[in-house]
Order: sequence, then structure tokens, then C-alpha cells
Amino acid sequence: MRLNNLLLIAYSISILGGAPIPPEQSISAHIVSTLSIPAGQTSMHMPTAVALDSKQNVFVADGANDRIVRFDAGGGPPTIIKPDLKQPAGLFVDADDQLWIADSGNHRVVKLDGLGNIKDLITLPAGKDRPAKPTDLLLLPDGSRMYVVDNDNHRLLVRDQKTKEW
Repeated sequence: MRLNNLLLIAYSISILGGAPIPPEQSISAHIVSTLSIPAGQTSMHMPTAVALDSKQNVFVADGANDRIVRFDAGGGPPTIIKPDLKQPAGLFVDADDQLWIADSGNHRVVKLDGLGNIKDLITLPAGKDRPAKPTDLLLLPDGSRMYVVDNDNHRLLVRDQKTKEW
């Protein structure tokens, strides 16, 4: 499987409350292929994020099923990764092919190695009235900072990866 064969969705862009964008400026495409769970297994329910590693393996946060689904670049069967997640929402793959997960229901970030083993569990600082609820994240290319979207507290958390301070 190659990245350019993954999934293209047809759509046209229009401006809410304004004139439509002329056809020559719109984007249209078609579905080339779809990745899905084989029959007889629990299908994905509310997938919320997708990430790609350097080998072109595709990771999908399967939010309502509390798991990550890994689709093998070679076309093999999907692998279910379920390291005690609760509503995984955001995904990020770093330069070392480690998978970072915004584990929304557990109020933390989970870092997995390339085999799906837990490498780190990072607890997020609570907001004023409620715990953090991470919904997306990214790391700078040099790995020095991590940015985490805290949806319920309406903020962006920034963590220095060297000092581990928020």
C-alpha cells in the first residue's frame, strides 16, 4: 500500500453564507481505496485521528472502541493496539516511529514504541475546575516540546520534553 493510494474523499468547498467557490478553484477527488477491519471482528466506531510512520503503516485512533488500529503498509491484516486506553483522540508519530496518543478519557498522553509497548505515560495538569481532556498533540521535529490540546479546559498545553515541565 502506498500513501497516495490510501483514501481520497470527493468534496467541493463553499463559503458559509457567501457565494460558492468557482469550480476551477474547488477540490474534487474520488475514493481510491478504503482501509477497514475484516468481517467477524469489531469494526471501527468513531475513528478520530490518523497517523503514518516512516514505513507507511497507518494508525487510526478508534475512539469509541478504546483502541488503536494499525494497518500494515504491506497489506497484512490490521493489528489492534489496546494499551489500557479510554477514548483515544489524537495521534502523532515522531522521528523514531514512536506513537504518541492523546488518551482523552484517561487525561494523559501515552507513548508507545514501534511494537506497541508502553514507553511513557504522561499525566496532564488539571484545569481550574476539571481534569485535562487531550484531543490532539504534536511534537516539534527535534522532540524538544510537546503541544497538547486540552479540549475541556479550552487551552493548549506546552511541555518541555527535557525538563518534563508544563
